[in-house]
Amino acid sequence: MKNIIAIIATKNRISLFEKTANSIFRQIKNPTLTIVASDSSDENYEIEKSICAKYGFIIIRDEYEHNYAGNLNSAIDFIIREYVINGLVDPKETFLAFLDDDDVWERDYLQECSERIEPGIDFIVAGLF
Repeated sequence: MKNIIAIIATKNRISLFEKTANSIFRQIKNPTLTIVASDSSDENYEIEKSICAKYGFIIIRDEYEHNYAGNLNSAIDFIIREYVINGLVDPKETFLAFLDDDDVWERDYLQECSERIEPGIDFIVAGLF
């Protein structure tokens, strides 16, 4: 079975972030993990932490450039450091699903993506028209 790790990049958009978090929580197929990479102010970070606690998500601080790429790189580094190196997830069996703090997934989004995983597939691009 493939792991799907959801990664949310956020920066100081609490009301949008709450909707995004809820859309992940409500998935028919839940992600293996949800990592929130925050580049928010200290005050907003505390609010984000309580939202993450409510949904059982992991929250980390952006450790790199303070931009979208820095958020994603921080999350990927965290996954490698805490989960891959410790043998908790197999990178060959793991997909990353990225979304911004203003994105909302339909309830079947991860289910639809997981149904398209086949041997030899490295990535899936979804939601493009």
